[in-house]
Amino acid sequence: MRTVLSSWFSATVTLLMMVWFVSLTYAQLPPITDDDWEPMVVHPPAKGVVHATALDESGHYYIGGRFKTVGTTAVSNVAAWRDGQWEPVGTKAGPVSKLFFTDGGLHAIGDFSDTGGPEWDTVARWDGGQWQPADLKMGEVLQYLHTGDRHYVVGQALTGNEEAGPRIARWGDGEWQRLGGGLGADFGEVENLVSLDEGLFVTGETRNGPTWSGHIARWDGQQWVRAELPVNLGGMIALFSVGDGNVYANGLKLLPLINWGIGTMAMWDGESWSLMGKNGQTGWVSWVLDWATINGDLYVVGPNTRRPEDENDRECCNVAKWDGEQWTPLGTEIHSVGRNLEVINGELYAREPEYGGRDLYKWEGES
Repeated sequence: MRTVLSSWFSATVTLLMMVWFVSLTYAQLPPITDDDWEPMVVHPPAKGVVHATALDESGHYYIGGRFKTVGTTAVSNVAAWRDGQWEPVGTKAGPVSKLFFTDGGLHAIGDFSDTGGPEWDTVARWDGGQWQPADLKMGEVLQYLHTGDRHYVVGQALTGNEEAGPRIARWGDGEWQRLGGGLGADFGEVENLVSLDEGLFVTGETRNGPTWSGHIARWDGQQWVRAELPVNLGGMIALFSVGDGNVYANGLKLLPLINWGIGTMAMWDGESWSLMGKNGQTGWVSWVLDWATINGDLYVVGPNTRRPEDENDRECCNVAKWDGEQWTPLGTEIHSVGRNLEVINGELYAREPEYGGRDLYKWEGES
């Protein structure tokens, strides 16, 4: 009976504290009214399908997709909202899947065969009067990626030339420029493209039954150089740097029969790739959500490598430290995903925004 009353009292106090915290927080927020929002374009009346949108620096709104009219205005798959009305953007664009802006203006990925482009999807630039398709000879353009102020498109070699695999072009000096040849047929679909101070890196992954294989390539200014690692890092490879001149790659090896996996890490030191730890396994973090450095040591945070058996069956996050030779866990008390690491005055903090009240941790153990 005492245990039941104690549990009831604890739950009641916790609930009252949460209500007090929420009421205090919202009491400090200014009221929000409809007058705070200025309506611009709501549900563009395109008679078809809108696949892409973009907004320029002047506030003009663009839509692209597969449609021939917007309201009562005749268009050709791309339209712009200017001065309170819809206007066509060109007259010969085919279906469009992506719109974006660079310092060269508006670009689109789609069918521009009627404007002098190839018979498959490519990237084209709007010059103010007509669409100018790029002659990249890189197969069908399937993806648009950007990092910082750099813009890239990814194409796939057409039938008969699959050995080239994905190809990448970059916008620069007023034109699209293809970066070397293909990445190889076994590179798979490009998943991430990261432009770091240490160079331009891309990752891809292929699947063979339940096994995912991750791939990494680096652009050396002349050609793509594939990473050579003694083990497969797995799929879902993420790349990041921390300003120490190294590039870190994090993959996930899925375990058979269960929806969980083992984290792997490798490091590029400016000359070669090497595994971090035995077989590259982090041991305590499956995939990296955030990272930080203190005195040359790398700290990463992410879900546990195995599902915890706590009372709420939540995915459990851990922090691990790489000291240049091995991984060391820093406790196991952080729960849920969405972790963030911060270093303040040389001390490590982990933010937890998910569960009421316990939103900040400070590491006070040995590190």
